[in-house]
Amino acid sequence: MDEIFRQALIISRGMWRYRWIGLGVAWLVGILAAIGVMFIPDRYEASARIFVNTASILKPLMMGITVTPNDDSRIAMLSRVVISRPNVEKLIQAVGLDAEVKSKEGYEKLIDSVTKTLTIKTAGRDNLYTLSYRDVQPERAKRVVQTFSSIFIESGQGGKTDDTDAARKFIDEQIAVYEKKLQEAEGRLKDFKLRYLGVTPGEGQGYFTRLSEASVQLNRAQLELREAENSRDAYRRQLASEDNAPAGGAATPAASSIALTDIDARIDSMRRN
Repeated sequence: MDEIFRQALIISRGMWRYRWIGLGVAWLVGILAAIGVMFIPDRYEASARIFVNTASILKPLMMGITVTPNDDSRIAMLSRVVISRPNVEKLIQAVGLDAEVKSKEGYEKLIDSVTKTLTIKTAGRDNLYTLSYRDVQPERAKRVVQTFSSIFIESGQGGKTDDTDAARKFIDEQIAVYEKKLQEAEGRLKDFKLRYLGVTPGEGQGYFTRLSEASVQLNRAQLELREAENSRDAYRRQLASEDNAPAGGAATPAASSIALTDIDARIDSMRRN
């Protein structure tokens, strides 16, 4: 604490010693600042309150945005849409701001200056904004705000027709795209049918129809198989009885064996099918 008090005392003594020099420097800076302020031209601001339906104007920019933007983001997006280069160029030509511009570089600088000077701020209510512009000439500032407000209103009125034309054009393009895809799909289906003409079932037969036919064929084959197996068992029983018979009937078992072999062959064929 003593050290801080000692440093403050030293600084105070130095300031008191050079008080006249400091006072002279302060007066000099003040006089120079007053002269500079006198040479700065006056700037006048004109403003107008406009109603903007942000739901329709900002819809193209907000597509794909899941989070609702805040007021600052909404104003920034609105400025991008309203204070666009075509509108600024139309404003410059309508007001005559490019009367003293002689080069392309000067024209580009004028566009940048007007774009930065035009501002849009919220007026405290939904969809109500304040459009303002500053200029060294009050009448020109007022004329710029009036002209730009008229340009914006005219563009909003003509925007509905443009939106309708754009929507109709988009729908026609989508129809053409899907029509082309449909033609390509029909061509692929035709090629597939021609390629597998002998493999695919007949036209008009669905899955359940073919399944029913296959079930009928399976039942018929199983019935024939059971009949063949019954015949085989009968021949085997007959063959067994012939084996137990006297030797005088030796020719009959040979014939029965041949018939049994044919039945076995038919059974094997049905099983494979």
